[in-house]
Amino acid sequence: MRFMVLSVLVIGCGDAAKDDDDDDEAWGEDDPDAGGWGTDGGGSGGESTGGGTDAGGDTAGSDGDETGADDTGGHDTGGEDAGGDGRITIFPTTGVEFGPFEAGHTKVGGFRIDSVGESSLRIISMSIIDAGENAGAAVFSGLRPHIEDHVVPFDISPGENAEFLLQATMEEMGTATGMIEIYTNDPTVDDPSPGHVRIPLSAVAVETSDSDSDDTGS
Repeated sequence: MRFMVLSVLVIGCGDAAKDDDDDDEAWGEDDPDAGGWGTDGGGSGGESTGGGTDAGGDTAGSDGDETGADDTGGHDTGGEDAGGDGRITIFPTTGVEFGPFEAGHTKVGGFRIDSVGESSLRIISMSIIDAGENAGAAVFSGLRPHIEDHVVPFDISPGENAEFLLQATMEEMGTATGMIEIYTNDPTVDDPSPGHVRIPLSAVAVETSDSDSDDTGS
């Protein structure tokens, strides 16, 4: 009696492909100053650049760390967390400064987000978390993308950037401070928790310059 043993080896293989987003945006093509870049827009403190839903329950590298009610976008981020290879830098590095400008006016400024890592940087949410105060009203408002395609949430390819605008309104002379918070897939930033980075805002309003017309001579 003879026995025969048959062995079968099955080998599987698969391919994967990745799309490369080649958006090419330029920072400050009009070379504006801190206040003359873009157009004015309305809004109030605590606003965001997108719709009114949370960022899909994403976490910044730890359980239960959601982005909160001020999150932007209105789209689900697909369950991504802050454990990717995205890397973020912000320009100006010291924050967004408005003025000095005359009280009773509005000044427009902006900032740029650079993707400096080897993988795409995911901007999950962005909002003004401190709008400041002057004469009983919010100072910082109108947070919005410079390019319509950059609606949060979105990705910035390595080596590319995205620009955002906002404005400051001061009815009375004085100073005001505020804050923007951005949630990303960059695990190296931690302000105030992994994946988050904050941008300080400041505004200075001075007296209107119409006093020269009071000199009538004698």
